[in-house]
Amino acid sequence: MIRQLIVVTNRWHMERTTAIFQYVFSLPLTASQSSSSSMQSSSSSTSWTYTSITEPQYQKSPYKLTFHEVEDGISDANLLKLRQDKEKGALLGFQNGFMTEVHSFQHMHRWIYSSHKAYSTSRYVDETMNSNNISNELLKTY
Repeated sequence: MIRQLIVVTNRWHMERTTAIFQYVFSLPLTASQSSSSSMQSSSSSTSWTYTSITEPQYQKSPYKLTFHEVEDGISDANLLKLRQDKEKGALLGFQNGFMTEVHSFQHMHRWIYSSHKAYSTSRYVDETMNSNNISNELLKTY
């Protein structure tokens, strides 16, 4: 079973990426479990024991996460500033939204496919979910 992950991304994306990976990889598998994770393994199965749903304990995660930063890849200073500002807002959105709503891998899976603006299938039905308010300039950074 994979327990060590190396996450590679650019500088402007690192803070949000780190927050997301640390939170997600500290979540319990299901909402009925809570998260002071201790993992018990036998040769045929793995079981999880948790104590708190709302406050995952990053340091007790069974995963070792390593983060590696690479160059920004955006040479235009104005575009880079736009992207950095967007990332700051997205990090706040993650901290004030996702982290307050999602407390298990099971719930995260449901949330991604029902609520996430980039991956949700409901965006094809609900036109309001398609409006990300991304400027043409910011689109150049994708």
